[in-house]
Amino acid sequence: MDLVSMETGLLHDVVEDTSVTVEQVRKEFGDDRFVDVSFADLQTDSVKTVAESYEKLGLEFTDAARAKVQEWADGHKPGQRGTHTYELADFGLTEGQVREAFTDYLATYDASA
Repeated sequence: MDLVSMETGLLHDVVEDTSVTVEQVRKEFGDDRFVDVSFADLQTDSVKTVAESYEKLGLEFTDAARAKVQEWADGHKPGQRGTHTYELADFGLTEGQVREAFTDYLATYDASA
């Protein structure tokens, strides 16, 4: 495993396993060291999305990396493992409540859908 992969994994664990937020990490390390990826883009064209992320980070997207991403994408097609259907009402929520709670997130990450 290369150094970048190890660093990425550690930062992921910090955010997931502590009270430190993504915003705090981004502020500490610099926003230019992060790439925001749309889940829809990742599902639609995984290789292109990851290649663009590498480019934005100034990293080389090798043929070996491309092959690994393609292998992952081939095994993770949308709906391949079934679908999940949830309604906000199942959890006692309305669309307005969710949009209000996530206003900043929706604006920051263009997740208005």
